[in-house]
Amino acid sequence: MRSGEIFQKSEDGAFKIFAASVAEASAFSLRADIADAPESMSPLHPVRGRPDQRAGPNSAVELPVGVEVEGLLDRIPAILYISDTGSDGRWHYVSRGIETILGFSAQEWLENPHLWAHQLDPRDRARVLAREDALAEPAVPEEYRMVHRRGHTVWVRDEAALVTDARGRARWHGVISDITDLKVAAQELRLRAHEQAAVATLGTHALEGAPLARLIDEALESVVAIDSVAGAAVLALRAPEGTLEVRAHAGAWPASELERLASSGAATGDAARGRAPRVRSRGLLAFPIETTRGAWGELLLRKADGAPLAATDVDFSQTVALVLSSSIARRAAEDRVR
Repeated sequence: MRSGEIFQKSEDGAFKIFAASVAEASAFSLRADIADAPESMSPLHPVRGRPDQRAGPNSAVELPVGVEVEGLLDRIPAILYISDTGSDGRWHYVSRGIETILGFSAQEWLENPHLWAHQLDPRDRARVLAREDALAEPAVPEEYRMVHRRGHTVWVRDEAALVTDARGRARWHGVISDITDLKVAAQELRLRAHEQAAVATLGTHALEGAPLARLIDEALESVVAIDSVAGAAVLALRAPEGTLEVRAHAGAWPASELERLASSGAATGDAARGRAPRVRSRGLLAFPIETTRGAWGELLLRKADGAPLAATDVDFSQTVALVLSSSIARRAAEDRVR
């Protein structure tokens, strides 16, 4: 817990926190204290993500002897919080899980009411803030991405109840859990399924005799679908010069970079010899495209900034290059027969 926080047990058995270090300190209960709620106010509060579960009076449970609330909250692998509503609502309490999950100390989080909105991932910010401003309580827990203090993405699940106290003040009482591993695993399964389907489709179209330009476009689309790939291109050897020319590209490429790569000395002569991929330059990986008569060109990948290319992604890209190699070799053999 943060320094300056004092736990006391009231007569009704509810533990209360006194934030002694905050100006105009006020006490608030770890559970909704609704005994003093006016008759016009419902004593039951819907829980975001669990509409059928209610927090009502007399719901306090005594802790076993020897168990301290402070230590218990510190050991929970999640962020427990109490905050005002709105994107810039004040946070009245946050557990030490905030440091484990997002890299900020509890004190830093409490002192800056804008920090939660600021750390929302730009891809989810508009959606999450719209729901917050509308005080929406969805039928399922809110899931969104946040940015860790060190800059990496953290997927979280936010479950909260909108609790109105006897003075009519509405506050979120909630739990934020780290679900990054679950999201990454699910995304990995989807990506592997996509890659298998893409290779099967590409192979089928190659056997059906689809035009080479179409096969190249399909190959590039399947490769740039990988999160860690920013751009992809197919470069072909130009005879008799032995230099490379850009046949097609997809994704993000800086202006004129492809043409520079194609005309550079590193991309000539033996550029596509051998089956193994090679590093062309920092962030660029080349996969050879060959026929029975030698090098034809290469499949060039440009990695996203700071994103490592997984071994399975390398294997997939190499398989795509091999499918293109087989298709080009077969077409060349058929042309010779004709």
